[in-house]
Amino acid sequence: MCSSLRPTSRPRPFLRRGIALQGIQGKGHVGPGHQVLINGAGGGSGMYAVQLAQPLGAEVTGVDNTEKLGFMRSLGAGHVIDYTREDFTRNERTYGPDP
Repeated sequence: MCSSLRPTSRPRPFLRRGIALQGIQGKGHVGPGHQVLINGAGGGSGMYAVQLAQPLGAEVTGVDNTEKLGFMRSLGAGHVIDYTREDFTRNERTYGPDP
């Protein structure tokens, strides 16, 4: 084993993709027509979740801070919420397979 590599130095991106995959396809069963809200869509696992849900036909809403709104759109989020300006838990919108 190379002494300059630590066991935790490489797997983080793979772990984040795995977490997103589990949530979108494993437990979430996301598919066409689903309304999906991804809290933290501009960060580690969230960015992968957006990239997985959007091609599956889901309508994706990403939640993160002001600086990440454009990034979330570039990933495929159709709607974005700036949590510093809006509390998404208090709006009228619902998410899931049959909102």
